[in-house]
Amino acid sequence: MTGVMNFLKKRNGTNKTEKESYKEGDSLEKVIKNSIKLLELSPVIENEAENMDKSAQETEREVMNINSGMNNVKKVVKEVSDFAEQNISRILIVKDNALVIQDSFIEIENSIFSIKEAVNSLLLIANQLQSSIQIISSLTKTIREIADKTELLSLNASIEAAHAGTYGKGFGIVAEEIGKLANATTEATQDVSSKTKNIFSLIEKIRNQTYIITEQVQNTEALVEKNKEKIMAINYPIEKLTDNATELKTISNNLQDTVMSVQNSVDYLSDFIINLLRSSSNLKSLSKDLHSLSEEQILDIGKFRIKIHNYAKQIVEMAAKTYEIKSMHRFTMERYLKELIGSKDIFELLYVTDENGIQVTDNISRDDFKAAYGSSGYGENWSDRDWFKKVKETSNTYISDIYLSVATNSYCFTVSTPILDNKKNLIGVLGADVDLKKILNGNYALNI
Repeated sequence: MTGVMNFLKKRNGTNKTEKESYKEGDSLEKVIKNSIKLLELSPVIENEAENMDKSAQETEREVMNINSGMNNVKKVVKEVSDFAEQNISRILIVKDNALVIQDSFIEIENSIFSIKEAVNSLLLIANQLQSSIQIISSLTKTIREIADKTELLSLNASIEAAHAGTYGKGFGIVAEEIGKLANATTEATQDVSSKTKNIFSLIEKIRNQTYIITEQVQNTEALVEKNKEKIMAINYPIEKLTDNATELKTISNNLQDTVMSVQNSVDYLSDFIINLLRSSSNLKSLSKDLHSLSEEQILDIGKFRIKIHNYAKQIVEMAAKTYEIKSMHRFTMERYLKELIGSKDIFELLYVTDENGIQVTDNISRDDFKAAYGSSGYGENWSDRDWFKKVKETSNTYISDIYLSVATNSYCFTVSTPILDNKKNLIGVLGADVDLKKILNGNYALNI
């Protein structure tokens, strides 16, 4: 900007040929054109920066949602991992218990086998005992028969001893003793026989109980075998459960690694968004600086008069000399100004005041125009404005510096020129607001 201002000061302080001046004017026009483009570009850049900022903020919110979701996922994965680990522990306990039960069944089988052998031995002993009792019973019967015969012989001997008289007395005593012995033997054999019957009865009971025990042992053995098969069948599902739980643990560990990888990516994205927000903020700031510098450059250069000013000046001066404008008849002037603004798109606004600064036409504009005071302007008093005062004071054309139009937000400059009657008396002022961008982009229709 300093370089441009120095150039302009140097230009205005040096005698130049007209051709050289026009060349420098062309260069200034290019500077203004580029400054306008930069001005137009800066809000676009700012808007894009704003969009980038909004997108980054939305992305940041999404990243925060993802972070929240990832925290939930990590929590669930941790719960799954812990659950899988607990399942493995439980399954191993079940597996150990199943092995213990299997070992118990083996011990029960061994015990049942021992019981069966003991019962069989008991049956064998009972049978042997029954055989021995049967032999005793048989012997008792034989002894009883001998005792009966002995008693009979004793009786006969006693009879014979009685017949023998004194000589048989000693033999009679012996016979009596033999009879007593025979009676005692008979009683003993009867007692043995009675006890033998009791023993037979007990042995039979033992055998019956033994048969019952044998039947219960067999039933128990069948149940043990059946349950043993079931317990043994549990091994395969337990092994599968162990494998599945281990696989689930592996998957949950892999998932944890994946979640951590995603979390790292999200963290990286979050850092990127922070940098993006910082960049968008810097970009908006730079855009505002660019806008300010471009505006400053346009306004500074606009203080100097270049070819575009002369072009607009000649058009306005020619219009002020026409019959229609010099008539000072409102509708005649307005019709002419409408034709002029229709043929020359460089004008944003055309208007006429009387010699006292009172506007005597409507605002003639290309598009819908509305200033702070309204759209018509008719009857407004502009006597305090420079564009009117300078013309009235000097009776010469006035060209303002470049300014930003409040009504259209475009850069403009105002050209105002005196309207003179045939005696060169001031009867009014013709004002024209010129659109800087349009005049820079247009073709000059006059030789200047």
